[in-house]
Amino acid sequence: MTVLEEDIGATSVIPRTKQHLYGQVIALRVAQEDHLETEETMVIPLIRENLSVECQLEVVGALLIDHESDDHSWVIDWISQDLTPKENGLLRDLVSHVRQAQSVA
Repeated sequence: MTVLEEDIGATSVIPRTKQHLYGQVIALRVAQEDHLETEETMVIPLIRENLSVECQLEVVGALLIDHESDDHSWVIDWISQDLTPKENGLLRDLVSHVRQAQSVA
């Protein structure tokens, strides 16, 4: 909304346009939730069945740790902002497992 109001101007953004945009954002959120539920139901079990624990940790490590960046943990920091304390604890444990697996490899 800030971009619309700054780029188009607050007087040009009519309530109907705002309502339409809110509707699109909600529809996108529903689609995202459906996609994530499908992943949980179908993809994650396939990964567990077909990849060893070591390979799973390697994949997770590649997603969470950016070895090409100056700040290797920027993804972890970004994710942790929206997690509960309990979830952050689980994330820390996961990262610890990933780093242990990387040091063994």
